[in-house]
Amino acid sequence: MKEIKNLFSVKNKNILITGSTGYLGSYISEFFAENGANVLLQGKNKKKINALYNKLKNKGYSVEPLVFDLCNEYEMINEIQKKVKKNINILINNAYSGLSGSTFTSNSEDFRKSYEIAVVAANNLIKILYPRLLKSKKIYGDASIINVSSIYGFLSPDIKIYNALINANPPFYGAAKAALIQFTKYTACEFAKDGIRVNCISPGSFPSENFKKNYPKTIKKLVKKIPLKRFGNPEDIIGPLLYLSTTSSKYVTGTNLIVDGGFSSW
Repeated sequence: MKEIKNLFSVKNKNILITGSTGYLGSYISEFFAENGANVLLQGKNKKKINALYNKLKNKGYSVEPLVFDLCNEYEMINEIQKKVKKNINILINNAYSGLSGSTFTSNSEDFRKSYEIAVVAANNLIKILYPRLLKSKKIYGDASIINVSSIYGFLSPDIKIYNALINANPPFYGAAKAALIQFTKYTACEFAKDGIRVNCISPGSFPSENFKKNYPKTIKKLVKKIPLKRFGNPEDIIGPLLYLSTTSSKYVTGTNLIVDGGFSSW
C-alpha cells in the first residue's frame, strides 16, 4: 500500500501552467515548484514571466519560462518545440483574459477573445503536448490535464450585487467557462483509452485584492451568498489541484470539482 505522502507527491513531475503570473496562477506555480515539481511558467508578458521566474529560481526551485501568446498557435508551437525538452506529466490550463460587463455592454470581440483563450487555446495546447503526456503515462503510469473553469460556467452571477452593469461578471466569461467544462468531459472520454485523465476545477468566489479594494459594497453583498461566509483564498485551490494532479485521483476523469465554499449549494 502506498504511503499518503506518495499519493500526493509531485516531486520531479513536469508541470506546465498557463497564466502563471496571474492572481491564482502565481500562487499555484510557486506551490508546485516549492514541492519539488519542475514547473514551466507560461505567459505572454515577458517582463512578468521573467520576474516570476527569477523570484522562484532564486529560491532554488526548478522552473523554466515560456513566453508565448496562447491565442497565437504559431508562437505556441515554436516556443514549445524550441524550449520544452521534457515529457509533460501535468498540464494546468489556468489562463484567462477578459473584461467585465453585461449583455448590452459586451461586443462580438469580447465573446471571441474569451472563447479563444479559454477553449481554443486549451485545445491547441493539448494537441501539441499530447505526445509528451502520452509518453509520461507510459513511463510513470499517470498523466493529468486540469482545466480551470468557474462556478459561473454552470451558474449565472447575480448582477444585482454590482453597483453598475459595466462592473458585472460578463456573459462571455460564463459562456466560455461552460464550454470548457463540456470540453473537459469530451476530451476525458476521448483520451481515456490512452490513460490520460482530463478533469476540471470550478472555483468561486476568489476575488483579487484589487477587486476587494475597489468594490467594497459588491464584496459585502457577495460574501453573504457564500455558506462558509468567506471568500476563497489562493491556498484553498491547492488541495483540489493537487488531488487531480496526482495518482491519488487515478480513477477520476471527466469530473468538474467545485471549490466554492458552498456558493452553488443554496
